[in-house]
Amino acid sequence: MKINTKRLALLAYYLPSVPPEEFNIVSWRKCAIGWATKVPEFIKLGFYMDENNPIAPVYRSHENWKAVRKFFGLSESEANYLFSMYKYNYSPYVSPIFVARRIKKFIKTNKEV
Repeated sequence: MKINTKRLALLAYYLPSVPPEEFNIVSWRKCAIGWATKVPEFIKLGFYMDENNPIAPVYRSHENWKAVRKFFGLSESEANYLFSMYKYNYSPYVSPIFVARRIKKFIKTNKEV
């Protein structure tokens, strides 16, 4: 699967604008993915939070982690590394800036030549 670095870069650009007190890595609604579903460009591309199932991001016919992987072109391990609370040790102190930095570093190491 081809990593969509443009979408990841847009998310990394957007995340620092999220107030830290509104960010929570352990909640779909308040984690990086929850905030990604509020990015207007992503909504236009069909990536959104299902209002009837507020814990599941949706992309095309996919929900939850599969939607995340398909939208950003990530493998399961890549998606987990970037967005899973398990990869942040469940810390309620993870900031949106910290996640944005991880995304930027990931993009640098996975950039196509």
